[in-house]
Amino acid sequence: MRVSLWAREAPRSHVVTTCAIVLALFAGAVALAVPATRHTLAAGPALPGAQAAGGGDASTNAGGTAADAANGGDAAGGGATAVGASGVTRGSVSGSRLGASGGSSSSTGAGGSTAGATLKASDNGVTKDTIKVGFLNVQIGGFDATGFALGFRQDLTDVEKALVDNANKEGGVRGRKVIYVTGNSDPLSETSMRAGCITMTDDQKVFAVFDQTATTGTALGCFPEKHTPNFTSNAGTVDSPFWQKAGGYLISGGSTFDRGILDWASLSIEDGLIGKGKGKLGILSDDCAPDPDVVDKVLKPSLTKSGVDYADVRLSCDAGTAQQQVSAAALTLRRAGVDRVLLLPLFTSAQSFVQDAEAQAWTPQYLVMDKQGLVLDATTQGFSPTAFDGARGTTYGHSGEDKAGVPHSAGVKRCNDIIVAAGLPPITDQMGKDGLAVAACDAFFTWTQAMQFTPVNPTRADLVAAIPRVGNNPLSAFALKATFGPGKYQGGDAYARVQWQGSCRCWVQIKPPVAARF
Repeated sequence: MRVSLWAREAPRSHVVTTCAIVLALFAGAVALAVPATRHTLAAGPALPGAQAAGGGDASTNAGGTAADAANGGDAAGGGATAVGASGVTRGSVSGSRLGASGGSSSSTGAGGSTAGATLKASDNGVTKDTIKVGFLNVQIGGFDATGFALGFRQDLTDVEKALVDNANKEGGVRGRKVIYVTGNSDPLSETSMRAGCITMTDDQKVFAVFDQTATTGTALGCFPEKHTPNFTSNAGTVDSPFWQKAGGYLISGGSTFDRGILDWASLSIEDGLIGKGKGKLGILSDDCAPDPDVVDKVLKPSLTKSGVDYADVRLSCDAGTAQQQVSAAALTLRRAGVDRVLLLPLFTSAQSFVQDAEAQAWTPQYLVMDKQGLVLDATTQGFSPTAFDGARGTTYGHSGEDKAGVPHSAGVKRCNDIIVAAGLPPITDQMGKDGLAVAACDAFFTWTQAMQFTPVNPTRADLVAAIPRVGNNPLSAFALKATFGPGKYQGGDAYARVQWQGSCRCWVQIKPPVAARF
């Protein structure tokens, strides 16, 4: 299999970030109120003795003071002028310019009424009559070259244009016409991710960035460093301490890995998949951040307090070495009396583990979560239809909904209406080929919701301060539910259970969403 060859030969950092991309693309959420046609969220018991890990994001509004505000002089230019090595282009948008030449406006678009207010330049990307944002899109040349194509729709920039055009048609944002630039960043390259951040922040001086999984892991720290809000779907590639350190400049509808794993444990205990006297759990993870800290300091103490018997094996961070270790890892866990296995490593390693275990005539119950996108059809389509059949997972995203006939959330429906009105294909596979479009909508909608609570002449720090006021985001599209609040800049506030079916090699939602415990 070409992807296996790539996993053995590619640099480990490339493999790790690629799989983190897949995780973030499809995990995700509903909104303030779930429509009557959707499942109703139900509360459930918390994991006994669990240590809540960063559920509240302790930092609020750190950095980004008024001193950060720059004199906004960005023109509302159109055309398609290439800018910078990261592939940024200026977006051409439609819609009338908002705001009179004198600097006042009666627009009532996103951000509320600005009637009678004097509009002026207030920060990066903000002039008296325009506000500039950036869409940072994923470029996975190395991964596509392996032949493992994810099959995403090819009109993402058209989707982004449709979002901006629609906002301008409805009155703009804070009395200003929205202008935008688009760029590409290769999440397989630290250099490319850093370049994409710098181009958006230092060169283009955008007010905010909408990041469609183009930045992962520690590379996300560039945006807080530049005091530029980044709306990303990649919270799961870091842990809560990292997220807290960002001081509100990283915003996501999904949850960080440590919160997610505690919710997985709580729901798995509730379902009787693990627990005291419920057999022995095997934990297979990578020896790469944030796995060691999260597994050792968050998951294991919680399992111990809940009486869960477990054994764990960690694979090397070197892709080639990890492939050589999976057979021994399966043998170790089998000899330890494990009868169920939580898979947390790269999906290529997880697939090899399942195959090697089956070759040893050992087929434990497999358990997964949003980590490494193992609840997604794209990453598990090559798994053994017999050994992996019946695998169970928890997800804060929409995985398995389409197969279960669950109607689209309010945010996804809004996204679909906008792109269809622009003459683009509808959303039919929200966690598959349409995943990046949904991520773009989620980021853009979250931004417009927050802008309602900023001053007429906003700064980036004002936007960070406004995020908590969004509360339960009524247009969350990426996650089942995303609730923001004081010090809380990540969502992942509802989880559904899914099961993998070997007959279709796909995930199907088997239980309706319930409120997150952490």
